[in-house]
Amino acid sequence: MTHSHWQALQSNVPRGLEFSYDHEHGLPGLVCPSCGPWASTGWGYPTVPLSELGAELRWTPPVPLAEYLARRRLAEELVPKGAVLQPATTLGPAKLTLEGSAPEVLVLRSWIAFFRKGPFERLHVASGGRVKAAPTRTLAEWYEVEVPAGPHIHPSSFARPEKVCEVCGRDPRGLKFPLAFNAASLLEDSTPPIFRSVDAPTRIVVSPELVPILREGGAVFEDVKVLGAGEA
Repeated sequence: MTHSHWQALQSNVPRGLEFSYDHEHGLPGLVCPSCGPWASTGWGYPTVPLSELGAELRWTPPVPLAEYLARRRLAEELVPKGAVLQPATTLGPAKLTLEGSAPEVLVLRSWIAFFRKGPFERLHVASGGRVKAAPTRTLAEWYEVEVPAGPHIHPSSFARPEKVCEVCGRDPRGLKFPLAFNAASLLEDSTPPIFRSVDAPTRIVVSPELVPILREGGAVFEDVKVLGAGEA
């Protein structure tokens, strides 16, 4: 086993900072006829323009499977092709409020990050334009980063050998941290420089090239394990 320089962002909210954030649009939670009600955490597409988000995609309580699928079809027209859409995925920019001193790279939860304009622009350039973000609705100098799907985690990162729901796709296996990935998957050209695994959306994983920019802005990190061929 080796440890790469890929890192996962961790919450870095300083003492004394009060904050709130809210998205008015997104997919509802799902009431699955097989496994019951549930919602995911992490997935969001802040670059979807508010002008394209109608009443059908405003937040509502959890809905039955058929209604959820109908709303997901509407959302599919607004997000990048192949984007992951799960129950409770947010759409459009957030309303953000901050009271107190905040670092330029602010990770409120391990799955949602806001950057001031300067760090975002440096990341955008360093990534060749692959890192995207949208200004928040309330604080124009703060950008919510859009985190696309990346590689699957290594099987050793699952906590329990349970089965994924065959009706709705809910994954009850749980996670073990730090996350582990196959080395080859992180080296693929298609792997985004900032991503969340399709299996572990509550962690934002960052490539070695972008770690220094984020650290300079005040980010803190958790190691990501990288396993070679045949390692477990």
